[in-house]
Amino acid sequence: ANVANLLLARVMRQERELAIRAALGATRGRLTRQLLTESLLLSLVGGALGLTIAPWALDALTELASRFSPRFGEIRIDMLVLLFTLGISLATGILFGLAPAFSFRGDLNDAIKESGKSTDTRGRQRVRKALVVAQLAFSFVLLAGAGLALRSLWKLLTVNPGYRTEKVLAMRLDPSFTRYKEPADLQLLTRNVLEKVHALPGIRSASLSTTFPLNPRQLNAPDTTNTDFLMEGHPVEPGKIAPRVMAIVASPEYFDTIGLPLIRGRWFDEHDEKETLQVAVINDSMARHRWPGEDPVGKRVSFDKGEHWATITGIVGDMKAFGLDRPAAEEIYRPLKQQQFANNLLIRTSSDPQTLIRAATQVIHAAAQDVAVYDASTLEKARENATASPRLTAMLLSLFAALALIITAVGLGGVLALSVSQRRQELGIRMALGATHGSVVRMVLLQGLSMAGLGIAIGLPASLALTRLVSAILYDTSPNDVLTMFGVSTLLIAVAAIACYVPARQATRIDPLIALRSE
Repeated sequence: ANVANLLLARVMRQERELAIRAALGATRGRLTRQLLTESLLLSLVGGALGLTIAPWALDALTELASRFSPRFGEIRIDMLVLLFTLGISLATGILFGLAPAFSFRGDLNDAIKESGKSTDTRGRQRVRKALVVAQLAFSFVLLAGAGLALRSLWKLLTVNPGYRTEKVLAMRLDPSFTRYKEPADLQLLTRNVLEKVHALPGIRSASLSTTFPLNPRQLNAPDTTNTDFLMEGHPVEPGKIAPRVMAIVASPEYFDTIGLPLIRGRWFDEHDEKETLQVAVINDSMARHRWPGEDPVGKRVSFDKGEHWATITGIVGDMKAFGLDRPAAEEIYRPLKQQQFANNLLIRTSSDPQTLIRAATQVIHAAAQDVAVYDASTLEKARENATASPRLTAMLLSLFAALALIITAVGLGGVLALSVSQRRQELGIRMALGATHGSVVRMVLLQGLSMAGLGIAIGLPASLALTRLVSAILYDTSPNDVLTMFGVSTLLIAVAAIACYVPARQATRIDPLIALRSE
């Protein structure tokens, strides 16, 4: 739209030249070929410059995206997008570059009498204003999408995950199962690792578990932690599928390490061993769903079709284990001593957990040299990675919306500046008759703000229709969020007012005497 406006402004300066060429015998076809050559040259040179900038811009975008998403390596220059932009560039250049040939009617006397003065028809003025209004409308849609994405991201980042992420280190252990074949060997390994880690300075608690909240491995394969179970007194009907639940095996300090609150009953402890009564702890979602209106504490569940039963001893709070934007899953926790082994070590520290990675790895190898330690990270990092996609989406939408807003402001200011230059005589007469600088500024500002208002009036219903397409990436945010639409409208009006102010101030600098003498 900006290129089209620039070419239309160029049209006015070419009309007298074309009239003189026609007077000297140039045919309409000859003039059209000249304009087509110039337009194609401008388009191709502009496209070549764009291609030159594109690799640099791609590197900058990839560098920025690498901070938000591990998939930054997939970003590339797409051939279909490249062909599309090439087509738009050529079409714009050719269509508006040929405007003089379409509008030139061969009235040579009138054109030459203008003495080099540029003229503008009402039709061209309407086209230029329509292009600016279209820019404003599209900018509104982009800003609305960016605003909704940012609002959704803010709500996602402030959601309560149900556990505490600060100062918790997670490490994955991989023992050699050719060395640890028997359950007793695994139990000894578990005890040695936890004892060595607890002895480190700055350790507040440590535990082993089969998984942890927002575990990347779990997010990629959520069904691996699910298991069938039976509830005592609720047999599965023939032909029906047994209920499934997310089962987590953990040592007693797991709940304290991740800060999962106890709602009722008790956690399991060191006394819950293989030889004692099997126990389990469930989360609040499972309690409400499986035993509505009842107290699940004391109820029994089985994981081997009724051969053995585990008694529920407590209920803990829910946590968002599969995503901050997803509801809490039903979870059941079983004590590590009554199972085999858990290979995720969680450590809550009193300082920066990253500084303890090396020391923790060393003491684990001291406890058992044939245990591999890898994937050391923090729960805060896991939460940050879980929000990488919405953060990248919000960042890119905001970047493109900001660029569109800047380009729109430049286009609006350019159209008004051209309008002021064409109305120099009129504005000079107004000021000679007593018009104040303030009234002239208001007149030019109202001209620009009327276009901004029309752009918002068109962009608002368009954004309400199109933002529904992004509803799938929004969290707890309506696509028709009133606050976002109001904020976008206010921002667009403010930017338009700033863009209009420069040509408005230029209008006040017109000397009435010089403007009148130029006639």
